[in-house]
Amino acid sequence: MVPLLKYAVSVVLSLIFLIPSTAAPGSRTRNLSYLEDFAKIYGVARWFMPADEAADVDWNALALYGAHEIPECASDEEFYRVAESVFSGFVPMFEISGHRRSARLDKYYAERHDGMKPVYWQHKGADLSIFSNKYSGKRVNRDAESFSLNRLAVFGYLPVKPGNDTLTVVFRVKAAPSDESAHPYFGIVLDTYDYSDPVDYMTQLAQDEKKAFRADPEWKEISYSAVTGENSHENLFWALYIVGKGDFVVDNMRICDSRGNSLASVNFRDLASPENSFHILNGITHEYAEALDGLHVSLKNRLFEEDRTGTYCSIPISGGRYAHVPMLLWSDDNHTCPACGYKDTVLYDEEDVDAWMQDAAVAEMADIMTAWNVIRYFSPYLHEQGMDWDRELRLALRRASESRSGRYEALRRMMAKINDAHVTYMNFPDNFRYFFPARMKLSGRKAVVAESYDPALKKGDRLLSLDGKRISGIIEDFASLESGSWQSKIRKIEAFAFHSEDSIAGCRVRRSGRSLEMQIRMMEAGDSYGKYYSSYQELLNANRSRYLNDGILYLNPGQSTLEEIKGMLDEHAAGAPVIVDLRFSSTFLIRYIMPLLWEDLEYYDTQPDTYIPEVSFLNTDCRGRRKMPEYRKIRKSRENNIVFLINSSCMSNQEEFLDYVKHKGLACLIGENTAGICGNINVIPLPSGRMAVFTGERCYSIAGRKGDYFIRGVKPDIRVSGTVADALNGNDPVLDRAVEYLCR
Repeated sequence: MVPLLKYAVSVVLSLIFLIPSTAAPGSRTRNLSYLEDFAKIYGVARWFMPADEAADVDWNALALYGAHEIPECASDEEFYRVAESVFSGFVPMFEISGHRRSARLDKYYAERHDGMKPVYWQHKGADLSIFSNKYSGKRVNRDAESFSLNRLAVFGYLPVKPGNDTLTVVFRVKAAPSDESAHPYFGIVLDTYDYSDPVDYMTQLAQDEKKAFRADPEWKEISYSAVTGENSHENLFWALYIVGKGDFVVDNMRICDSRGNSLASVNFRDLASPENSFHILNGITHEYAEALDGLHVSLKNRLFEEDRTGTYCSIPISGGRYAHVPMLLWSDDNHTCPACGYKDTVLYDEEDVDAWMQDAAVAEMADIMTAWNVIRYFSPYLHEQGMDWDRELRLALRRASESRSGRYEALRRMMAKINDAHVTYMNFPDNFRYFFPARMKLSGRKAVVAESYDPALKKGDRLLSLDGKRISGIIEDFASLESGSWQSKIRKIEAFAFHSEDSIAGCRVRRSGRSLEMQIRMMEAGDSYGKYYSSYQELLNANRSRYLNDGILYLNPGQSTLEEIKGMLDEHAAGAPVIVDLRFSSTFLIRYIMPLLWEDLEYYDTQPDTYIPEVSFLNTDCRGRRKMPEYRKIRKSRENNIVFLINSSCMSNQEEFLDYVKHKGLACLIGENTAGICGNINVIPLPSGRMAVFTGERCYSIAGRKGDYFIRGVKPDIRVSGTVADALNGNDPVLDRAVEYLCR
């Protein structure tokens, strides 16, 4: 009876929550339904409406305008009037009517357009100007302006400890043979990832100033410098941006300090790669299908479940009306037809946009509208999530409108629903100012102090509550704001979940069977991360690359340079046992280590089956095509003498490699499941200035040519998990089991 009563209460509360507010007309909460309508029209217009005028639209500013102005509409008629005044400026023949069909657009497509060419969008993933080497978007019969010409082609990191110095990266580059007449320009970015400020490093690189240079057919040496901070626990990140079309080859990269000492280097020619060097294709040269004939209203699109009207989209909105947006326009040599004039100064100016960005609720609602549309059309996993994505937009806008904290919990909660471990979208110093002064270890829903930074706390204390809230509730609430599998959330919970609004927090702990109440001085974010990663660094140092007993070589790529690892492997007897520990760092060095472990293995052999959503109104299947590469068999030179230690810190490119190793029987995997996400990421620049990251490419496991990494991850051959007691006592059962396996 009790469970049934609880269920009934939850249903009633859910219904109450979903009933529209009865606030006075014109209130922001009452009229968020109009903002939902605006968001849907905005998404179709931004990604599928092909008019030339749209190239002049500042889409992020327009989202901010909508988030600020549209909720103020007091009636359906006012919303229709505002929407038409906004969209008709750059959407030809835009109209709102009470019919699913648009007589005006039907007439346009029925007419002859002799001598004109069709213009429409074709997307291969979401081309959003950043980290888009695999993604592109083009308006057919429109060339240069349809491309995002600034895209990240290569990036990686090398561990260094510069200690307040000027670092210089030096490398060689040349343009590779290409059908393009012009060789590409590039931008080089060099930055440090400071653990005391854990803003996503890709966001840092994207926002940094780029040093431009032109690639020549002959080798050219390029150098670029960056000043590092005082924190000694830093990694140096580097990136190459393509500006234009073409291919290039990189070779012989090294990093030096101000005294000329070499800190790290990579000689790409020593590695097994397709052209015996690091050759990256500029994905901007995708081929697109161009259909010139048969474009009639009878052609059905399959992108919009209820809006299959052919060459234009009819979007159901409030009051039983429809907003009609063309998805194909005819063009002469100069312009898409019919033309319409766009003047953004009529709607807002720069001061307005700046003010809206400072309004926490407005900025977050604008971000939600943008991210929601990108996920709707370009996420390769959304269709299997089993949720009402329209409802998630409704809930997210409501939560954002009622929040003034600026912590972006509404956006985070919405993005968490797609279960993508790549997702990140927040600026930590803005969201979490004070942190619990300890490094925590989770055991289910229990949190235990593994390392204390406050004398009042003792190692082994179990945290019961913080600021009056039970720890189990804090864990569950934080998990609801994080995207991905449970194993991928644990690390974030341990590091970030236990925070407070104030510098002094009340907490309750259990120690030696007793419950103790105490006041704790919280740590500010920078200090907290500094101490957290300082103790973590000690853990890394204890697990440095070295020889163990019985002649076992232990390699930790997160703590070693490629030269150190290569030197140790060169001295190591062929076939002798090796342990590669991937638990402490999601390192890009793994791709360079593979051919050192298996001489006849190339990195590109490990690439899984993938597809990128290919989205156009012409498509009958917006999921895109799967690419099925062939895999060659390799010689298993050290089949039974290599072990990889894995856990949920292993994600993305590590998972595709580990899956290949497991499938080919090249090594034994010991530890816990990997994070459960793989594939190239997309980065969404948001109207607030933040960025949202999601996985834009779907990857299938090569094992049996079926299944994927999504949520499941790569399972270990031997499952071993460390307990809280192990963490407190400094034990490492995963490493112990690996040694036992190799000494069998």
